[in-house]
Amino acid sequence: MLHIGADHDDGIDCPGVFLWRLMIGGPFQGKGFGEKAIGLVTRDLKARGIGELYTSYGLGLASPEGFYKRLGFKETGDMYDDEVEAVLTFDV
Repeated sequence: MLHIGADHDDGIDCPGVFLWRLMIGGPFQGKGFGEKAIGLVTRDLKARGIGELYTSYGLGLASPEGFYKRLGFKETGDMYDDEVEAVLTFDV
C-alpha cells in the first residue's frame, strides 16, 4: 500500500510517497517477489515524475531492514514511532 497524500490527518508526515505496507507471505519470501513489487512501484513513480520512495521498518528479529538496504534504501535519520524511516532515490 502506498501513501501518496491524504485530505485528513492520518499520522503519516512524509515529504513524498510512502510505502506504508508491503506484505509477502512467508512461503513466498526470498523468491524475488518483494524486489519485483518494489521495481514495479518505482517504475510507476518514475512515470509520474517522482524520484523518491519512503518507508519505515522496525529493527530486531525478523526485521525487513536487510531487504530494504539491499534494494538501496538509505536511513533518513527520522523515525515513525518506533520504526526507522528510509528512502530510496532513483532517476526520473
